[in-house]
Amino acid sequence: MRTKLPLGLTIASLIGVLFLCGLGTWQLYRLQWKLGLIARLEHSSTLPAQALDQVLMAKGDQMGRLVSLEACDIKPSDVIFMHSQMNGDPGYHVLAPCPQGRAYFLLDLGFTKDKTELSVPIHLNPIGRLRPFEAPNGFMPLNNNKTLDYYWRSLADLDAHYGYRINANYFIIMDISASKPDITSVVKGLQQGPVSVELTNNHLGYALTWYGLALVLIAFYVAMLRKKIKQ
Repeated sequence: MRTKLPLGLTIASLIGVLFLCGLGTWQLYRLQWKLGLIARLEHSSTLPAQALDQVLMAKGDQMGRLVSLEACDIKPSDVIFMHSQMNGDPGYHVLAPCPQGRAYFLLDLGFTKDKTELSVPIHLNPIGRLRPFEAPNGFMPLNNNKTLDYYWRSLADLDAHYGYRINANYFIIMDISASKPDITSVVKGLQQGPVSVELTNNHLGYALTWYGLALVLIAFYVAMLRKKIKQ
C-alpha cells in the first residue's frame, strides 16, 4: 500500500531547510568578506602615516589607515566627553573637531576616567587612524545636546552641537605618542584609546549552526514520515 507524503509538512520542511541553508550560505559569504577586511586592516597597519587628503583621494575603503593631519587648535568649549569604558573601567572618550581646509574631522583624543575642564586651547599636530562612524543599536542611550551627555558618535547630534557639518566618512582615533605636542599635559589622566580596529569573526560558527539546524529539521521530517508510514 502506498503512503502519500504529508503535503503540508513536506512543504513547510522544504521551505525551512532552504531558508536555513540560505542563512548558512550567506554567513559563508560574510566569512570571506570579513577575512578580506581583516587582511586589508593588517596590511594598512604596516603602512606609514600619510597625509589625510592623499588617503581620502585613494579609491576603496581606507578604514584603519594611519593619517597625518594639518595642525589645528581645539577650543575648550569644543571638547565633548562621551560616556564609555575601557578595560572594564567607566570613563569618557574625549572628542573634538579638527578643521582641515573647509572640512571638519572628529578626533577621538583618548580615554579618561574623569572629566577635565580645559582652560586653554589645545594645539595639535594629529596623527591617527581612520575609523567609520558607528551605527547605534536598540540598547544605545540617546545623546543629550543640552546636558552634553553623549553615548555614541551621532553625526546629527554633533552637527547640531557645533553648528557645522562633521565629515561623515571617517572619524580619527588619535595616536597620542605619535601626535605632538604632549596632550596629556593638558587633559589630565588621558590614556591611549584602542588605535587598531578589533574585528570579531564568528561567521563560520554561525554558518555551521544554520546548517546544523537544517539537518535537525530534515531528521525531524524523516522521523515524522516514518511514524506516518508505520501507522
